[in-house]
This record gives sequence, C-alpha cells and structure tokens, in this order.
Amino acid sequence: MPDSHIWFAWQASKTGYCWWEDRQSGQELRVVGYLRSDARQGLIERDRYLVANAEFEEAPSLTARSPLEATGLFRDFAALKPCDGEIREFANRNGLLTDGRLVIAGDDAGDDDADFPGEPLSVWTQEIARMSFLLQLWELVENKDKRGLAQYIEWTEIFGHRGFRFKDPQDRFPARDILGAPWLAQVLRQRDVLTPAQFILDSLVTEQVSGQIDHAIFRDVRQRPSLRCVPRDLRTALWLQFAGAIEGSKEYQQCDECQTWFEVGSRQGGRSDKRFCSTACRARNWRKTRSTADKSAGRNPFKQ
Repeated sequence: MPDSHIWFAWQASKTGYCWWEDRQSGQELRVVGYLRSDARQGLIERDRYLVANAEFEEAPSLTARSPLEATGLFRDFAALKPCDGEIREFANRNGLLTDGRLVIAGDDAGDDDADFPGEPLSVWTQEIARMSFLLQLWELVENKDKRGLAQYIEWTEIFGHRGFRFKDPQDRFPARDILGAPWLAQVLRQRDVLTPAQFILDSLVTEQVSGQIDHAIFRDVRQRPSLRCVPRDLRTALWLQFAGAIEGSKEYQQCDECQTWFEVGSRQGGRSDKRFCSTACRARNWRKTRSTADKSAGRNPFKQ
C-alpha cells in the first residue's frame, strides 16, 4: 500500500522505450537540447537518449501508471546498474523520470526543430548514483556506524568559525562546510559524527524535492477531505518516498521471488517476516517449489 499522504499518478509509453540508436527510423535527426518544465539543461557530449518506442511524427500512446504502489520502489531504483538494459526495463514498468523532452534538430531541408519525449542517459545515471549514495548514508546513520560516517565528515575551522565539512569522495554531491550553528557546540566537544551526518542526510534529501511538490485536497469514498503531497514527476516521487522512509525509520525486505524491495514491519508493509511482495509472487514461488519437489520425487507435476 503506498503512503497515504502522497498522491501520484504517472504515464508511460504503451510501446515501451528504446535507445536512440536502436530506432529503425529518424537516424538522420539529432538531439540538440533537453527541455524540462523547470529548466533547460545542456547535454553531455556524446550522451545517449532514452526515447518512447514510437514514430517521431506522432505523439506516443501513453498508459497510466501508479509507481508508488511498490512501497520500496526508491530502493529498486537505487539498486539499478547504470546500464542500458536495467534502466530501460525500469522505464518500461514505471515511465520516464521527468516530463523532459528532447529537442530534435530538423533535417537539411530547413524543417524547424521539434521536441519528443525522452531523457539523456546521464540524467538516469546521476540520479541512481545520488540515491544509492544517500541510501548508503542513511543505513550508516540508522546503524549508528560512526566509523563508516567518519569518511564523509571532517572537523574544520575557517576564519575562526568551527564546524564540519561534508565531502563525498566520488563527488556525487559537492562538498559543503557547516559552520557556526548553535547546535554544533556540543557536537564539536564530543566529536560526534552522527549528528552532522543526520543533518547532511536530511538536507540533501530535502534539496532533491524542494520546489518539486504541489499540494492538493482529495476526498475519499466517504467524501472526507485530506491534504496530499503531489510530486511533479517520477524522480521527485522516488525522492519523496525515500524521505518518508527516513521520517518513519522504515524497514524493507527483498521479495524471495522477484527480488524487488518492499516495506515490512508497518501497517502499510505488513509483518516483519513477510517473504513476498505480493500474492502473485507467493503463488509463483509455491508452484516452482512444488514442481522442483515433484521432479525430485519422480512425479509428473502436471499430472493430476
């Protein structure tokens, strides 16, 4: 069951997605820009592009998706290998990360530039790397692993102001100095890296959703109103789901059958020893187990 305080609906291409160079047509066209609702972003040279598997001349046929019904979707996303296959499969199930559109240059005949739904590969790899890192940082915070956290927090003093510096060795987030805050006094005396790490985790996750969430009142079947957070795109929805996990110190388990992550130990996630994400996965696993047992015993599992 998805978080009750979030409302999110998304759309994905009915025909799925493919990489630009895998298309059968449109090879004479080229991508010259990337448009999003909040900014125009430059393109990394020789980037690759994930596009709807449809003709350029026609708007792709879309189908509705409810990605956050998967209670651990942000963990599935963070676990993606930044490679063509896994990214495309995730997009096929859940849609693109943003409402971005690729700016397509017209041909030599002088046609005007057009735009087409799609995203650069670099958008995906950057978001996967950032979420994977902050998920790791969260786990270190939850486990109070001060030795692990010490690799990201170092004490510093600049122009007489004492504080700490956060630095990610792999530069997934830029370094930053936190100086002079009133709550730092006790932290500095005790050299406690846990509090600074919590501050950095909360700040970085908050920054990912800042300005990307709307709010709206919805009514249930009994016409009772409730205020919901409405993420503007799938990327924001994933970060918001992550923020909710931090807020509730939620626990997750991987499904024994499909290996997707799902919430456990809560009203939304069910009991903590739950092994499967859905009834379908439990039934699929039972059939496989029974078939294996029947073969070991020399029986035909399909014979009644």
